[in-house]
Amino acid sequence: MKALWLPVLIPAALLTWPLLLYPGRPRSIAPFDRLPIAHRGLHTGTAEAPENTLPAFRRARQAGVAVELDIRLTADRQVVVVHDNELTRLCGTHARVSALSYAQLCRLPVLGSTAHIPLLRDVLAALGDTPVVCELKQGGRALYTAAWPLLAAYPGALCIESFDPRTLYWFRRHHPQVRRGLLAMHPCLRRGQPLSMLLTNLLTRPDFIAYRFRDRPELSVRLCRWLYHPPMLAWTLRTQQEQRAAEAQGFTGCIFEGYRPTEPFHHR
Repeated sequence: MKALWLPVLIPAALLTWPLLLYPGRPRSIAPFDRLPIAHRGLHTGTAEAPENTLPAFRRARQAGVAVELDIRLTADRQVVVVHDNELTRLCGTHARVSALSYAQLCRLPVLGSTAHIPLLRDVLAALGDTPVVCELKQGGRALYTAAWPLLAAYPGALCIESFDPRTLYWFRRHHPQVRRGLLAMHPCLRRGQPLSMLLTNLLTRPDFIAYRFRDRPELSVRLCRWLYHPPMLAWTLRTQQEQRAAEAQGFTGCIFEGYRPTEPFHHR
């Protein structure tokens, strides 16, 4: 009996698949299609300017590049700029950002430096009007609502991105003017990541897709690019040679770390 449904289900799935990939009419993502984007600021990997700290963001501003940063909520609902929730790698403690107050976080040096995990408002103040790509980590609606007033007041170019399509959908409903990007990678390399297959595009309408450069694009990504031509950012590039390769492959822009781009991004 089940086999009788196959002639119906397979064509229906094939017809629905391209529809689910539709990201909407593309909006300009300038200047992120020209300026290379410094991953977690222009950090050095040393105590001089650790990732996602004020020294790293000041260096990016001085270098004239855009920046990517990550935000989370503390236990006392402060919006802080940090990638990891578990602080073992960054601060040598097994505590979680979400379990500590901001005052407690301030006592933890980042990667052996004198810097600590900063507040989003302090980072935005230090960046001036530097273009910002803001990745929202776990936190749900509490994070969205706490971060939005700070992001909305920022005078520079800004877009948000997330692996979680619920984040993009919330911003589409409540603040459709802000540009949105879906972070994606090969679904076999991220547990529970059918989102990388871009099947939520019809609901979330991302303005760009940020795809991990070293992953082979799976079929949904290739089909979406062929049908709809969405802007595509490559992450995370680590050499000038990778930047040239991303340009040659038709990526629209790039997120980089570990090198200094010698020229703007030139997509083809």
